Amino acid sequence: MMEYKRELHPLLETLGLIYLVKNFSSVRAECVQSLKEMEIDGEAFYKKNLSYLEKYVNEFEKKYVPDPEEDFFFGNSLEFFITVSAILIEYPELETNIDTLTGDEVLERIESFFAEEISQAAGRADFMEKPEAAAGPDAVDKLDTMERRFALIQSMDYPEETKWKLLTFMNHPLEKCRALVGILRKNRPAFEYTLERNRECLETLLSEAPRELSSVMKNLVEELAPGEITIYQTAVFPLMEWLNSKAAFQGIMTDKLYLYKKNLSDAREILPGMLKILGDKSKFEILCSLKERGKYNLEIAEELRFTPATASHHMGILLSNHFVTVEKKDGKVYYRLNSETIAEVIRYMEGVFLNYMPPHDGLTS
Repeated sequence: MMEYKRELHPLLETLGLIYLVKNFSSVRAECVQSLKEMEIDGEAFYKKNLSYLEKYVNEFEKKYVPDPEEDFFFGNSLEFFITVSAILIEYPELETNIDTLTGDEVLERIESFFAEEISQAAGRADFMEKPEAAAGPDAVDKLDTMERRFALIQSMDYPEETKWKLLTFMNHPLEKCRALVGILRKNRPAFEYTLERNRECLETLLSEAPRELSSVMKNLVEELAPGEITIYQTAVFPLMEWLNSKAAFQGIMTDKLYLYKKNLSDAREILPGMLKILGDKSKFEILCSLKERGKYNLEIAEELRFTPATASHHMGILLSNHFVTVEKKDGKVYYRLNSETIAEVIRYMEGVFLNYMPPHDGLTS
């Protein structure tokens, strides 16, 4: 069951604003570049729809309270930032009760958060070795030794910098979690100030924000979070769709991005973007590989000799443009070739070059 809230999540917005204070230029550049890869004029779209971000971040920076630990959490590793933010959102008691929790209790939350990854790593010889103190059938699912934590991190599909930070976070769970919550608490007033200073703009954006999840996100929710889930809007990551087991976050501009692309209904405008994606050798090879069967990200990376981060980048573009679909199986997320989109490309080519546009029920219309 999905509960749709047309409001911002204070924790994500506060942490996200800190991340943007530290990385605004690079985030803006990556956003524009990603739009260009979708065959969208990134600069024009940004100026028309995303320029509010600069005032949003600038107002927050006026009241922002720096912290010695901020570079660890809010450096240029978006994957690590998203992961630790997700842990706090998944277990709100880490924020409310952090002063009374023990290191073992914090580590238990981390173990629960990475339960599927731990289960997959449990087959490794270096993970299966149980310490003498461990007892019971669930001991193998614990991160109670440095060796197990290292084995888990090595099995994960993350860039090396993210792996190092996650390992540090797991080795010092109470210390690092207290540091992150301390940064959050110190900067909640900055968020409240920013919210008030941008209230009129944000209320307008929220009123125009998507009223339902995209079809891709709906499928992900059904596959990965079939229970009760609350959906929030996010202004700090306006084009992002992000899923946690208890909450989903939808950027307030995802609808505008979808409509922008959908309004390019003329095949002469749509087709070049599709062909550009197919013309990228790496993405083309991925789609050829998926023709055989569905595969998960690390499997694709190893087969085509990509780094996991490079494979994730390509899969993100292919997924957002409907060239692939996702399916969860055996604790892994598998990507599958979307034959409907391939058929759509053929249909558009027939329309442009053969003056024949057969009827269809595809994704882009």
